[in-house]
Amino acid sequence: VPSPLKLVAYAAASGLGGAALSVCVDSLLWGRLLWPEAEVFYFNAILNKSHEWGTAPLHWYITSALPRAMLGTALLIPSGLWNSRRVRDIFLCAAAYVAAFSLLPHKELRFVLYVIPVLNTVVAEELVRLWRAREGPRYGKYWFRGGTTIVAFTLFGTWGFLKVSQQNYPGGAALEQLHSLERQNVTRGLLSPRVHIDASAAQQGVTRFGEEQRRWAYSKRE
Repeated sequence: VPSPLKLVAYAAASGLGGAALSVCVDSLLWGRLLWPEAEVFYFNAILNKSHEWGTAPLHWYITSALPRAMLGTALLIPSGLWNSRRVRDIFLCAAAYVAAFSLLPHKELRFVLYVIPVLNTVVAEELVRLWRAREGPRYGKYWFRGGTTIVAFTLFGTWGFLKVSQQNYPGGAALEQLHSLERQNVTRGLLSPRVHIDASAAQQGVTRFGEEQRRWAYSKRE
């Protein structure tokens, strides 16, 4: 196991390498010198303007965001922590991370999405325990069947939410349809359109990855 000093060195080297790669790629894409993470940190933390994007209660991650992300498997977390000591340390780290982000007024699931693998580890530990105890006394097989049923319902629910979320980006769908409708005219050289992207469309799926026509001019200027 590396020493704490080596872990810090590894983390620093990885962080600097990632930051350098981010600056190079994003500066190329946006056409100016840019480090997105630094700009976001400056806006949210230094200027403390994250509330301009909307606010949520202090408990939102615990009572809304994470339960919806975990669905039924969240029911296995308390028993997993109670029955397994070895997952408590990493859970406490994840809990501290969520608590820190809960202090920010603006909250999004993506800010704490990194704790999901930790929570899944706690759930997996509990499922392993139920599997090993399935032939034991005190209705072991029924507890195990209950756990696997929870996982099955969670997978089904995740699939359902995925299908629903595909309908959340009408702006991107509209741009794709516009490309489809005008593709023949553009190919024949009849059109060289200028496409205006307003704030609503940009918030609902229109990104630079969707700007597939090189001859078209895409602009967000009012």
